Amino acid sequence: VGSRMDGKVTLTILLITMTYAAGHGMKQRDPSGAQFIASANIVINTDLLSQIPDPTLTFFRDVLQFTEQEIETATQSAIEFFNTTFGLDFSESVPDSVTLERRFQNASMYPSRLPFNYTVQANRWLAAGKKRSKSFDHQIGFFGVRFLDDQILHGTYGGLEGRRVGPGPFQDIFWGYSRTNTRPPMLIQYQSTSPSHTSPDGILSESSIAFHPSLGQGIILGTFVFTPIDDTMTRIVAYDTVVFPAKPLIS
Repeated sequence: VGSRMDGKVTLTILLITMTYAAGHGMKQRDPSGAQFIASANIVINTDLLSQIPDPTLTFFRDVLQFTEQEIETATQSAIEFFNTTFGLDFSESVPDSVTLERRFQNASMYPSRLPFNYTVQANRWLAAGKKRSKSFDHQIGFFGVRFLDDQILHGTYGGLEGRRVGPGPFQDIFWGYSRTNTRPPMLIQYQSTSPSHTSPDGILSESSIAFHPSLGQGIILGTFVFTPIDDTMTRIVAYDTVVFPAKPLIS
């Protein structure tokens, strides 16, 4: 219980920091940048945390409305990213006929989507620099890589010597998209900068580079707290802080 309480206190402090940064880290009349927080507080079936929820690529087909050619292009872009950045070469692997998983050494690449939607509260500047105050739904889908045993990562992340990542939950890396239901919808492509990390308090942290056609390159900092409700259900409190252009949240 103490560990969970510590995690909640830490998350509260982190949220205050994020909120301050979103309000003070960007000049109010600068239309070239945008900052917002996507949040979620839900209870879901615990089984969804360990499953591959999107083997039929519904996020890419139904949410993004990608054509089959666009899905193939996205798949190849993800494969190239995992190889270049982490030295994981899935290019020769044959996807599983049911799950679409691909294997390389002790790594498994899989298609997925978060089994819940975020809410984006955009109180400052978003997209074209217009001031908004309403909330928007925010959905995320991706190709992820999980590790089945110890794996040495090379590429630009690990270099020639490599950096080890172990098996276990919540150490994945990602290449994917987020879609915010603004008008027009805001589509952001993102890529992990490192494997996810879970603190002793049970707080999951992620960092990604983000890309948007008009906003350019940004950063995404994600934080998740998982609290079991009973044997079958888990509460998830999640926050993503999205910052364009890419610069520190607090200078």
